[in-house]
Amino acid sequence: MHLFSTQLVLRCPTGARHKAFLSCSYILRNNVHNRSHKRTKVSSRVAKQLKLTQTHKKPVSLAGVIKPSVLPSQSPNTSTDDTVALDFAGPLSKADILAVLNQFFRQPEVKSLAMQQGMEHSLFLQAFSEFRKYCATISPLPSELHIKLSDIINGYGTATDLFPFFLQHAKVMYPHLDYVKDLRHASNLTSPAQLFPLARAKQRKIIIHAGPTNSGKTYHAFQRYLESKSGIYCGPLKMLAVELAQKSNDVGIACDLVTGEERNFADPEGLMPAAHISCTVEMTDREAY
Repeated sequence: MHLFSTQLVLRCPTGARHKAFLSCSYILRNNVHNRSHKRTKVSSRVAKQLKLTQTHKKPVSLAGVIKPSVLPSQSPNTSTDDTVALDFAGPLSKADILAVLNQFFRQPEVKSLAMQQGMEHSLFLQAFSEFRKYCATISPLPSELHIKLSDIINGYGTATDLFPFFLQHAKVMYPHLDYVKDLRHASNLTSPAQLFPLARAKQRKIIIHAGPTNSGKTYHAFQRYLESKSGIYCGPLKMLAVELAQKSNDVGIACDLVTGEERNFADPEGLMPAAHISCTVEMTDREAY
């Protein structure tokens, strides 16, 4: 009979790696006849840990992150237009208003339009709940909304016609909806090459010099750099940019150094820019190169 400990490396379905150091006691019995080993005891902690790694975290909903703005319970601009709308369309019962709003909520077209405006399902539910409460409690209603509800109640329109009013109300509560298109455009990285149209329009010849470590990639690239009439070195570190600028100037090839902290010109007076430049990558002149 032998006892030993083992180390397990568990992976959850999402790909995140979790290490669980579990001491599992195994009792191995030697079978003299067939020399086979049988496991007769498995620690319950292993099964428990495996079950825990299979759980998934629910994604965070946008509605749970962004809090709605507080709207006044009374109409902020009670004007003669509201009175005219009341006289023109007549009073509206709360039951009729809620019936129209419930019909509005059940329209698939409304949910599709809301999704196009950046309102996910949970956010749409919350925005509609606030819009329904607003229409049911505010007095008097804005004139245009009052007339539109009256038309729908009397059969001169459909519930979908309320969407512009719903969207306007939602944007007051959630100001970020005005910038959804800009945010989507800025965060769209499906085609990163399309983010640089001017650079892609230039006719370039790109040579990739690949090789293992210490195979002379940097050395050969530096030699071609010195042989060229002009060139630019974009280094990931300031130390590398400084080193290449010094080596270039030491062999008689004028080279300017441009980093985020300093600019050293080969020309003592700084009037004539050198044809060779050594810089950190963020200081590259994208218009010139």
